[in-house]
Amino acid sequence: MQQYHYLVALSKIGNTIWYVATLNNEWLSLLSFSASALKCVARDHWIGWGHRLQYDQHHLVANNSRFLILPNYHYKKSRQ
Repeated sequence: MQQYHYLVALSKIGNTIWYVATLNNEWLSLLSFSASALKCVARDHWIGWGHRLQYDQHHLVANNSRFLILPNYHYKKSRQ
């Protein structure tokens, strides 16, 4: 992540989980999810959460912190 992602790797802040997607036992992509922000007006409105539910339910939402497809697996879309 440090080498290929334009935002580099993240420091661990709060709860974080990392995934490695593989293809034929080779690393294909890296994904990182972390704890969501306590308040996000647009998200809470879209979900339909009122003020009280923001605090009671925000643990049900994760933040996609990083998503990286490694350079070996970048393919141009073929035109037909």
